[in-house]
Amino acid sequence: MIKNYVRRILVILPNFTHYKFYSIKLKTYIMEKGNIEIKEEILRKLEDIKNTTESLVVKIGHLQVDLFNYPDKELEKFLDTLNKAFSDKHVLITEVFNKHDEEVNSLKL
Repeated sequence: MIKNYVRRILVILPNFTHYKFYSIKLKTYIMEKGNIEIKEEILRKLEDIKNTTESLVVKIGHLQVDLFNYPDKELEKFLDTLNKAFSDKHVLITEVFNKHDEEVNSLKL
């Protein structure tokens, strides 16, 4: 939750004879920190989805290799369609993941 925090800070000038209280708002810092944490969580979930689709492509490939010994035309056609769909989605998810990864890294700087 983002809150608008206001703090009073005592500023003492270098000669220690003058001082002044300043009120500052910390909302911006808290919002940026919250945005980074939220974006990192989204990034972790995107990476999980990316890894899952990659795993599905690999498993479908293993099934396709197994079908060389035990041909089944209907299953081969289904696996080809499934493999193409998951491969396309994997490419798309990887692009989105890389974009968000760059965005998170730029926020950290």
